[in-house]
Formats: sequence, C-alpha cells, structure tokens
Amino acid sequence: MIIPHEINKNVLKCYEVPDCCAKNTNQKIRSYDFTEWNKNIPDSLKLFSIKCIAKHWQDLPIQLDTLLYSDRSILLDYLPMDIPLKLAVMKLHDDYYWERKYKTFWPKEPYPNRTMPEYFFYKCTESTEYESESSLISKYRKIGEGSDDRDSSNGSYSVSTVSFESSKEKSWKQCFIEQYLEETLENLKPEEYDLDMIKDLVVVCRHFVTTMSLKELQAPKKSSGNIDHIPLNIVTSGLPFLTELSICFKQKYLRENFSWNAFKVSLQDIKFLGKGLEHCDLYSFRIQNSDIDCVKIKMLVESLMKNKNLKSLDFSHCEIADEGALTICKLIKKHPTLNKIVLTNNNIGCAGAKYFAILLCQDDCRLSYLDLKLNRIGEEGGKLITEALVKGGHLLRELCLAACCLRKSNWSIGKMIAKNNVLQSLDISSNRMGE
Repeated sequence: MIIPHEINKNVLKCYEVPDCCAKNTNQKIRSYDFTEWNKNIPDSLKLFSIKCIAKHWQDLPIQLDTLLYSDRSILLDYLPMDIPLKLAVMKLHDDYYWERKYKTFWPKEPYPNRTMPEYFFYKCTESTEYESESSLISKYRKIGEGSDDRDSSNGSYSVSTVSFESSKEKSWKQCFIEQYLEETLENLKPEEYDLDMIKDLVVVCRHFVTTMSLKELQAPKKSSGNIDHIPLNIVTSGLPFLTELSICFKQKYLRENFSWNAFKVSLQDIKFLGKGLEHCDLYSFRIQNSDIDCVKIKMLVESLMKNKNLKSLDFSHCEIADEGALTICKLIKKHPTLNKIVLTNNNIGCAGAKYFAILLCQDDCRLSYLDLKLNRIGEEGGKLITEALVKGGHLLRELCLAACCLRKSNWSIGKMIAKNNVLQSLDISSNRMGE
C-alpha cells in the first residue's frame, strides 16, 4: 500500500496492532497491515505509469508541476537517487526529494543544522528560467587567472535566477548541496584536481551555499615532494551568498602516506585562498588547527581588507605570534564591524598582549569578544590588558585569559572588575592566581 509522505509516521503507529493482541487472538488482522495486504495485487495503471516515468525521468525529465499533486507526491517516492546533481538542481525543487537524497547519501550522519547562519536571514528560491552557463564560467576563468573583475551580479545564471524571502531555516536542498560540496572538496586529492570540473560544480551550487566547513583537505602524495593543497580561489569567489567559511588544512588520516610535510600549509595555498577571499563577502571566517604563522596571516589580512561586513575571526590552534597579533589589531582598527576575535592556543606573548591593550584603550575600538586562551602572555601581558579595560574597552563584553600564565600578583584584575561596568564574562581559569 502506498502511503503519501505527507502523512506523519506517528499517525501510522496509532493503527499498528500490538503484538500481544495478535498472539492472544492467534490471527492476523489484514486490514491493519499496511505493508503486505496488497502484496500480490497488481499495480494500477496509474501507479505503473508513475513508476515508468520515475525510471526514465533522467532521460526525459518532465516538469513535476505538470502533474497532479497526488501523482507528483507518489512520483517523489520513486525518483532514483542517482540523478546527476546539475539536472536535479534545475528540475527538482520539492524539499521531500532532497530530504530522501540527503538521508540516502549519508545514512549515518546526524541530521544537519538547518538554522540559517547568524548573519544571514534570507534564502534562495529558484525560478524556472535557465540560461547558458558560458558567461558565468568565463567570469570564473578570469578570477582563476588573477583578474580583479568582481562584477558577478550582471549577466545570466545557468542554474536559476535568485530572489529572496525571509526565512530562518535552510531547505533540505540547501543542506544537501552544502554537504555535497564540502565532501567533494575534502576528498579531492591535489593530483586529481580538475579545474573545469570545479568550475561546473560551483556554477551548480552557487545559489544554495551560505556556510561551508572544510574539516580537512587531502595532502599531496609523499613521493611528490609537494605540500600544496587544492586551490580554493575558484570555490570561494564563486559563492555569492557565502557568509561563513571554516577551514582546516590538516588531513585526518594519512595512513601509509604519512609525512610531516602533510601538516604544513604552503604560501601558494594562502595565495589562492586570499585571491578568493577578495571576491566574497564573509561575516565569519575561521582557520583552525593549521600551520598559519605571521607571514601567512599577513597575506590573509591583506585579502580581508576589502571585506566590508566581516564580524568574526577565528584562528584557533595555529602558529600566530606577536607580529601576527599586531596584524590582526590593524585589521580590527580598519574594520568597524569586526567585533569578535578568537586566538586560542597560539604563540602570542607579552608583546602581542600589549598590541591588544593599546587597541582596547582607543575610543573607536568596537571589539566585544576577545579570546586569548592558551597563549603565554604572562604576568605583564595580563596586567596590560586589564589596565586597558580600566581606561577603555567600552564595548568589550567577554574576555578569556584562561591558561595564560597569569600570577597572583595581577591585582589589576580586581581593580578592573570594580571599575569596568561593561564586561559581562571574564575567564581566568587555569592560572596560578593563588587564593
């Protein structure tokens, strides 16, 4: 028996016959068996036609809007899951199909977080107009060659035209496309990188990706002697609605391909990433657990200077030292919207803490969240920051100085707490503060 997917599964459970009742009566109530009572009954002509349409839909993709709603609902249950992504994105807009596709591709994965990004309150809705993709690919080709042409709002889009409507939840279509793009990039080996394939994939996904989290990137073969990962400029520059980007360059499992070079990030990687960052408007940017030092952070900051809406930076578990802290302070000063900085577990010392203290003393500092946990800023560095919060820091609400080698002589912390009425959260755990 075909049960429409619109019917809640809990409704069907209400009609299930308990095992105890079936055993007591020693009989099977066929009218309540929704799975096998019509097993030997031939399909109706309508159902046979729907199955035939589903089987050959990839070769002859009809518009589902031309079908009756009841027939379309049944067809969505029989459409195969191996339909090419480009065709599915263009023709299939029903969220139920994409929910099935997501659960089929990743059956063991937990349900995705369908909440829209913190800074993004709009979602893409597809229209039925589709045009040539040659003009869009030519623009990506210019970006890949290093052109400064940033105009991607004019011209035609191959997958869909975009309109916006207020929403706080992602569609299953968005969730699937984001996960598919992330998995493709995470599993793509540098030796197998195909520029044309990536361009085509970005053209298909560009209207539906608002967040991207790359948990790892494949390292090149040990025998190649190369440390360059796949270039990310085409991807980051080709996603106009990308608001949150998180990257970890380290590969999780190297197996027989183990090499210390696999944990390094080359200047070429940063160059390509920076080139892409110049063409996207991010609100949140993270690089975690990667080999990012002062030279590389300077290259990234130069690319982020063109970003007008950046609100959050996270470089946790990297190799940033005092000079890198100075570079980040300069970026904060030039970006009035940047108010959250996370630098957990870096190599920032007393000099780096001094740069942040000078920044906090300024009246135009908009910083509201600062995390310097697991940095050896020492007693003098902690004193400089807390004294700065007495003089300035009018907007800083959360400060984390956990495990920063603070000592019990940091009496300025109590003085700061007494005089600063703005700070709401202060974490100084794992320090030798005494009683």
